[in-house]
Amino acid sequence: MTKSAELKIIAIIPARGGSKRIPNKNVQPVRGKPLISYTIEQAKASTLLDEIYVSTDDESIASVSRDFGASVIKRPSELATDEAQTEDSMLHAVEAIRKMGSDPHIITLLQCTSPMRRISDIDEAISMVTDDQYDSVVSCCEEPGYTGFRWQLTGNEAEPVNYDPLDRPLSQNKEPEYYENGSIYVVRTSLLTETRCRVGGQIGIYNMPKPLSFEIDSWEDLAIVEAIMPRFNFYEKR
Repeated sequence: MTKSAELKIIAIIPARGGSKRIPNKNVQPVRGKPLISYTIEQAKASTLLDEIYVSTDDESIASVSRDFGASVIKRPSELATDEAQTEDSMLHAVEAIRKMGSDPHIITLLQCTSPMRRISDIDEAISMVTDDQYDSVVSCCEEPGYTGFRWQLTGNEAEPVNYDPLDRPLSQNKEPEYYENGSIYVVRTSLLTETRCRVGGQIGIYNMPKPLSFEIDSWEDLAIVEAIMPRFNFYEKR
């Protein structure tokens, strides 16, 4: 797996300090190490990433990130609110990186709240863009058809979302769907700056297995990740 020497590929790891459900989530200890350290170490082990940046408004996250070998971009407070878009922090990071004298061609967004990724997942997702197959790539988990029947509540009444109960399709005939697992996004810098969106142009799906697709949003999620993490070798091939 190689890349053109002319391409500069960077990782941006967004990590704001104001998490509500899990205070200090991004530096919470997970099996003895801060949560964000797993993503930094995976990025450092990548064969395709040239530079690794953590975008944060929080000094404790910045300190931990430096300790594990990432460069830090100080994010302004207005880009670290609950309503702030990740794309805005990415664009701020790109501008800061350019002021430092670096000009990335491809950005890999790695979210530390989805730490269950193999090194090969990062490199293979990047290669889908460097090989000119796609303009952007999003990591997903395949959801088989038999789990795909969805309902929602409107007031107190249940309504089907994506099928007609009078014409219920056989599960084996239902096409699988894919949901974003929040782990890896790869996008050409020019596309990000033009559209202000992390995906666009010709979009590819990088499929990851369900056990590697947990996003940590609650204490229960954190407990699940801690329990299953020893079962996986992040340096193995997919």
